[in-house]
Amino acid sequence: MVFIIFLFFLFFSRPVFASPDIEITDFSSNSNPEWIQITNNTNDTINLENWSFEDESKTPKTINICLSPKSTQILEYLYSGNFGWLNNTKSTGNTYADIIYLYNSSPIKTLIHEYPYTNGVDKPKPESTNTCVINPSPTIAATTTPTSPSTSTPDPTETNPSDAKDYISLTEFMPYSDPEWVEIYNNKNNSVKLVNWKIEDLAGNSKNIDSLLITAKGYAVFELKSLIFDNNNDEKVILKDQDNKIIAQVVYSKGLLTNDKSWSNVFGSWCQANITQNKTNETSCYTPPTPTQKTATPTVTPTNTTTPTAVPTDKNLYKADALATESAIIAPIEESSFYTTPTITTAPLSSKLVLGETTTVKKNYLPLIFIISGGLLLATPIILDKIKKK
Repeated sequence: MVFIIFLFFLFFSRPVFASPDIEITDFSSNSNPEWIQITNNTNDTINLENWSFEDESKTPKTINICLSPKSTQILEYLYSGNFGWLNNTKSTGNTYADIIYLYNSSPIKTLIHEYPYTNGVDKPKPESTNTCVINPSPTIAATTTPTSPSTSTPDPTETNPSDAKDYISLTEFMPYSDPEWVEIYNNKNNSVKLVNWKIEDLAGNSKNIDSLLITAKGYAVFELKSLIFDNNNDEKVILKDQDNKIIAQVVYSKGLLTNDKSWSNVFGSWCQANITQNKTNETSCYTPPTPTQKTATPTVTPTNTTTPTAVPTDKNLYKADALATESAIIAPIEESSFYTTPTITTAPLSSKLVLGETTTVKKNYLPLIFIISGGLLLATPIILDKIKKK
């Protein structure tokens, strides 16, 4: 009985797992800003400085907060363009749209919690209950003579910085879709706003970028509302700043015209690969399958064997292709090889040959045989008589 009860609890009881100390409890990936909620399940205050979030593409988002006991905190991430950091639809071959990872960086990078989801959502942002605030480092007072009042703290977002060429780059573009689009990456540790920049092609056709915000170490996609790229010939994508200076440019050749593959910078080389808008590019280029060539079976042409023409038995004097003309009838082209003109021998006048006989006279022994036989018959009685007298 005890054994049966044990089996019942083993197979029908619902397992209970302990929650991690810090976990991801909610999110919104289809809103702007995107946000993620993390919860402290302990009775202690926990410092999360230099922790980070990552999505499936391994794009990091730094965390610099502390959490009071049994509290929650909402972390927001603003983006520009049509696409944010988190993915909202399932990728090919995946059962999920994206996964949010929470990492601790001390003493080594360690995965604390992961939060997969199948579809993007747009939720109203809940209130945070966290009361912990990280104390800023103390500032040492200056002993110099005070000067004029300091200016206010500048906005951390830079607009059209002078050194943009050093950290603004093209990372991906799609010239075959409608609308066409380009992806621009900001490698700085602060946000950058591009104002009155432009995208231009090889022929000088351009589209203005009125205002485009790119987050720190982030991507932004700019859509061209009117088509400018020529996909029937080799083409160029040029990014120019507000002073018409070239910041980045890419030459691409005409090739696979498809909305499924974009041009991407893969380890410093440009090629067609899977689309990764607002994410780290693919690590390999797309290679079209090589068509299988069927080996043609050679057709053996039979050798014509010349059949000898049978020689007619009657030795026709005319060839088959001779024209039926008067000359062909009167004068035969070819005579028979066995035809011989007979030799006629004239008999002497003194002979008594019958007309039609040949000149050769045959000897007739029949009369001589009759004479000899008759003589023998007449001599037989005499010979028999002599034999009796003896």
